[in-house]
Amino acid sequence: IIELTKWFDNIFENGWQPEQKALTLGIQPIRNIKSVNEQIEQPEVNGAKVIRLGMQMPQETVVLILRQKQINETEIEVNLRLYPSADAMYLPDDVKLEVLDETGNLIPTLEAQARADNWLQLKFTGELKDKFSVKVSLGESSIMEHFLL
Repeated sequence: IIELTKWFDNIFENGWQPEQKALTLGIQPIRNIKSVNEQIEQPEVNGAKVIRLGMQMPQETVVLILRQKQINETEIEVNLRLYPSADAMYLPDDVKLEVLDETGNLIPTLEAQARADNWLQLKFTGELKDKFSVKVSLGESSIMEHFLL
């Protein structure tokens, strides 16, 4: 389980690294996902992880970016974005990004809020100590990451 509160202390584990550091790995340029309503500065920390999917060689490589922003003392806003790696212009057609609750059930109300050829996004708000999982899948291949807010 990846403890997201540690990211605020710049402690990244299990292949995750600060988003800016991931940019040096040659991933697609990250678009700014801040909204116009975000005038008030709240503590925010972002991490990225390169994920290899697929059974065939070469495998498809995507980059999962997790941005978390503290809304108040107990609430955290989580924004997930999935991008193609630098060697691809677009995400594979059948790639999926899903969020599951702590019992492993898909959260059906969370569907990709935005879909473009080159990124997927999911956004939700949770409370400290909430657990959730993120599943990235392509065909029969999938990767699951488990988180604690």
